[in-house]
Amino acid sequence: PVTCANASTYLKSPWPIDPGSYTYTQSCAAASYCLCAQMETGGGGNSSDNICTWTSGGGYYCVANQQ
Repeated sequence: PVTCANASTYLKSPWPIDPGSYTYTQSCAAASYCLCAQMETGGGGNSSDNICTWTSGGGYYCVANQQ
């Protein structure tokens, strides 16, 4: 699988640190990326799943390229 090892080089801030036990889901290609973390509360995020399906109040918080 493709990982986003170089993404932190280009993001404006470091990787978030989460005290919970959830892991990040990542998907990167040459021209795009999507990084998601599951919300511990089950809601309040900006995506309904871990592949950047944008919605308000979703169970995941994601960042993706803006291109």
